[in-house]
Amino acid sequence: AECVSPSELPHYYAACDVFVYVNPSDLVGRRVLDAMTLGKPVVAVSGGAAEEYVRKSGGGVVVEPFNVRGLANAMLKLARSEEARGVLGARGREWASRLPSGRQVARLLVRLYEGALVDSFRWAL
Repeated sequence: AECVSPSELPHYYAACDVFVYVNPSDLVGRRVLDAMTLGKPVVAVSGGAAEEYVRKSGGGVVVEPFNVRGLANAMLKLARSEEARGVLGARGREWASRLPSGRQVARLLVRLYEGALVDSFRWAL
């Protein structure tokens, strides 16, 4: 269950300086993409989509799961450096801005499924 309603999320993103995400098994990472889109640097644990997004974008720091000291150090480093937050946030925003929108992905999936159906009908005949 969500702790914060979707309508409240923009207020939380706007208020934060650093987005910290510690779910190593999230395969989608939507909240991380939301934060990056808004120019927030991300501290994430390795594993799952968040690690991939942070590494590919250069928009944050990745630490090992359950490494409390590493997580705290990464958070403190960004909390103390407005410059680092700005650089990492800008990298993440730039990278996220190049990703296809949800609507574009849905259209692509529909085309792929349509093509697969046509191919399966040809094979069946």
